[in-house]
Amino acid sequence: MSRASGARWRSAVAGVLIIVGTLAIPLAATASWVKAAAFDTDHFVATTAELRNDPAVQEAIVHGATQAIMTGLEIEARTRGGLAGLAELAGLPPRTSELLPALSGPIALAIEEFVEQQVGRVVESDQFGGLWDASARALHGQVLALLQADEGSLLGVEDGAISLRIGVVVDASRDLLLAEGFTLARFIPDSQATLRLLEVNPATVDTARAAYRALATSTVAFPIAAAVALIGAVLIANDRMRAVRRAGFAVALAGVVMLLALQFGTGALASALTGSLGEPGADRVAGYLLANLRNSATIILVSGVAVAAIGLVLGRRPSAPEQLG
Repeated sequence: MSRASGARWRSAVAGVLIIVGTLAIPLAATASWVKAAAFDTDHFVATTAELRNDPAVQEAIVHGATQAIMTGLEIEARTRGGLAGLAELAGLPPRTSELLPALSGPIALAIEEFVEQQVGRVVESDQFGGLWDASARALHGQVLALLQADEGSLLGVEDGAISLRIGVVVDASRDLLLAEGFTLARFIPDSQATLRLLEVNPATVDTARAAYRALATSTVAFPIAAAVALIGAVLIANDRMRAVRRAGFAVALAGVVMLLALQFGTGALASALTGSLGEPGADRVAGYLLANLRNSATIILVSGVAVAAIGLVLGRRPSAPEQLG
């Protein structure tokens, strides 16, 4: 093999290795982020603790629990029947007897407002915070169960959405209503209410389950592949400093692409969450959920620029003067 063909071969191999290493870096960052969310219970609890304090999340829980309570109580029907019975018992004139049950609507609205206030007290209380964190730890196992397709999971995929059982909030609110003297609360049954969290395609869940199975090895394989490929590219290259510069620029470009993809992904996630949380709340929650991954993309970008700068500086250093004599 001639020296020229050998140089071309080394340059081509170095280029391929730079591409492989550049692709592996964002994959490694994404795999690590997913692993933290899927496997790290403390990280999961900390994330959900921030979510529970978001006004949009609290509003969605209060609204969902209130509707579950009102549905369980059947307030309007009970009130209409009670008013009709009262009119008959009191012997009211027919016209008055017909009008009296119409008051059931306003009475039901007033009761709903009262119930919503009590549920809000539950959601804003320290007791709920502790209950949330304890449930989050248990729920983490349910997330894994969802990914493992466990039928006993509290998280499920129904009607094109991932749903969370919020019956625990309904049950706690029932206890508070009874303590406040609202005796009708005894008719609230044990709740199976759910809150639609995220609109999904069932095929997407199947993909996530397949990715979950590959996650254990990918979090180790991708960083090793990136390091080996980039170091190998520098060692094989004819001009090592040029290879360092190219690797740095490529990594920085990967960081930029990753940030752009996250910008799109944040918008897509916010759109999926809008149904339950409203637009402003969905934007905040989506941004928070992807914040760590965005930080990783920024670090990749900055690291790539730093490596490229080092390659530029070292590549321009004058060679040592030859010794005379």
